[in-house]
Amino acid sequence: MMPPIKPEEGAQFYQPFKVPTEAVNEPEGIKTDLSVDQQIQIVRERRGMWFELARYIANLQRMGVTSELIDMECSITPREQSVWAVASNVYFSLLEMPEFSDDAKRYYGAGSGQGVLYELRILSQSDRLIACTYCASVAASIPDALELVKAMRDYKKRSGAALMEGFTDTPGDMLALKFYREATELKVKDERERHAERGIKAAVTKSAKMSLQRLISVDGEEMVGDTAFATLPIVSLEAEEQSFWPVPMLGKLNEVTSSQFNNLPMTTPVGLFKVFKPVGGAKYTALPLFGPLATADDPIALLVVDTANVPIPSLNSKRGQALIIVDREQRAPSSDAFFLCFEKSTSGLVGLEGSGGIESAKIIPGRDIADMKVKVTVAGKVVLAVRPSNNGEEEVGGLFGDSGDSVVDV
Repeated sequence: MMPPIKPEEGAQFYQPFKVPTEAVNEPEGIKTDLSVDQQIQIVRERRGMWFELARYIANLQRMGVTSELIDMECSITPREQSVWAVASNVYFSLLEMPEFSDDAKRYYGAGSGQGVLYELRILSQSDRLIACTYCASVAASIPDALELVKAMRDYKKRSGAALMEGFTDTPGDMLALKFYREATELKVKDERERHAERGIKAAVTKSAKMSLQRLISVDGEEMVGDTAFATLPIVSLEAEEQSFWPVPMLGKLNEVTSSQFNNLPMTTPVGLFKVFKPVGGAKYTALPLFGPLATADDPIALLVVDTANVPIPSLNSKRGQALIIVDREQRAPSSDAFFLCFEKSTSGLVGLEGSGGIESAKIIPGRDIADMKVKVTVAGKVVLAVRPSNNGEEEVGGLFGDSGDSVVDV
């Protein structure tokens, strides 16, 4: 490369831009009908936003122009071309999301952060949105973005423990958790404190900053051959964190008898920590204190193995398992609810309740109870149905899932 020609004495060094004779109009997106020379000229003169130029570069490569030739003509290295291409795909995917803020659009669209967007490529679409918004707000560098990506992926693996240590799922706290974990593994006090201070700077919640501050204030904890940190997470329970109720679970709906149902003692948690005492060897399940459960006077849980067999349209439309919660105190039939009823057959067989016949539990709409030809005993009102979180993947007949975050209020 030859150095630029030095202007003559007294001559003006600055030369105004002159439109080339073969220049095309400013493009509105990609114009695939342009020739190779015209597209190269657009990229060379940077006539467009970076993500538009990235599309021209990709189009040129599809037309057979090599990365080396583009570098020679436009001074964009093959590495930069690759970064622009991937970053533009990330940018356009974010533009499709209504939650993508105008500030972030301006930040990345103005030519800042292509390298940041490139590092976010491995995240899911929802995580990309969170990460890119955070990076734009703090004007993150490429190494900062790479640290955040690692922190977000690591947080998903240990979110439960992270919450116990005071780190929430905000980008700042996830990044702070990464520095926290690195600091706890360092034996040299200065290095440990440096990582902890970086974490404090990134953290957004008070609990996360307190956890990191403890690492700085540790004195005399260094032991021969290792470093010990005797830390104790302390949390104060919020009202919503104590909003659960232990519900006795009798078993399967098609196996329970009226004597089992009626003779189970009521469960009443007491005290600040909702302490309850199991009685009679009954099994319990802890459910969030949903509205219908909170207003129930005496709730009992029964397992429905296959919801297709239950006459509740909002529940049997999707097959799977569910818990139904029955309030034993509400036994007056009404047309706007479903009720658990016990029916005895008229056969002469000795059934579950003795010589009176075989007894079966059924869910019956309240409007149909009065017109039934067979006598039934109303045991309680069905106030809530709860599905397991993996209900869509679990086969009918398997064990009930561990959680119940999909709720049908019946």
